[in-house]
Amino acid sequence: MKAASTSFETQSVEEIEIKLLLEAISLRYGYDFREYAVAPLRRGISAGMTGEGVPTISAYQERLLRDEGRAYADRLIEAGIKTTYVNYPGTIHGFFSLTRFLQQGLKANDEAAAVLGAHFGT
Repeated sequence: MKAASTSFETQSVEEIEIKLLLEAISLRYGYDFREYAVAPLRRGISAGMTGEGVPTISAYQERLLRDEGRAYADRLIEAGIKTTYVNYPGTIHGFFSLTRFLQQGLKANDEAAAVLGAHFGT
């Protein structure tokens, strides 16, 4: 009987955050770097973070997406659409779906459910 393998290929947190940052850049600016080699991108990201004084990849993601999210909410409000805008500083892109791992993801889900419940009367 062959023993089950206990080694798993896992990504580091940095690798995951770089992929999420690249997704944020793609969403914000339309540049798609996701097929590029990671090492040169990591050097470029590090240089950009240093130049802008951003301490972590997560903070860089938040900076890229926060302003666009706020601007979109403002446009909805100006158009007369009832809008609730909430910012969750220090979170990573995709935190909303990581409720088992990130307390802020659970909090965001609860808050969104409350707003939707109030709107739909449930």
